[in-house]
Amino acid sequence: MYNYLVEYVLNYVEKEYVVHLDHDEPDLIARYSRAAQVKMECYIKDREILEFLGALYLKEDKVAIEEIWQGRLDEIYRALTGRMLDHVDTSLFRDDLSPEYILKITTWVMEGYQNELIAQVRDKDLSALDMKPYWKEFYAFLEVLRRVLYRQEEVEHGNS
Repeated sequence: MYNYLVEYVLNYVEKEYVVHLDHDEPDLIARYSRAAQVKMECYIKDREILEFLGALYLKEDKVAIEEIWQGRLDEIYRALTGRMLDHVDTSLFRDDLSPEYILKITTWVMEGYQNELIAQVRDKDLSALDMKPYWKEFYAFLEVLRRVLYRQEEVEHGNS
């Protein structure tokens, strides 16, 4: 039964989350914002599924997840990262930093943010957790990234 649930949840993530990420959106920050919206929609629609996935992901004892499922989870994560970084409009980025550097910074920052969030909620009951403050903080965080990494005229005119 456990293996069936894990497989069901991973299939759900691929079909209901990964495929709905807008690969055509050229704005990197807008992609992250849209990804958060899609995740929130999935959470509202199927909260229990994402809570189960969160419980799997948050387990410090990764032995609880069979190797095959851990590999698939890692594969999904790599696919998500690839979708987020492919075909980005680098003309939105600051001119004094290379686009490759900005993509790396964004990836590192997002991974660090995710790790910090995981540390904050690791021992909490996800089903009882009010996620609104976390989402609000995340969107504010994206705006800070936009101000730091994008060309000033893009930030001021809201072109991105």
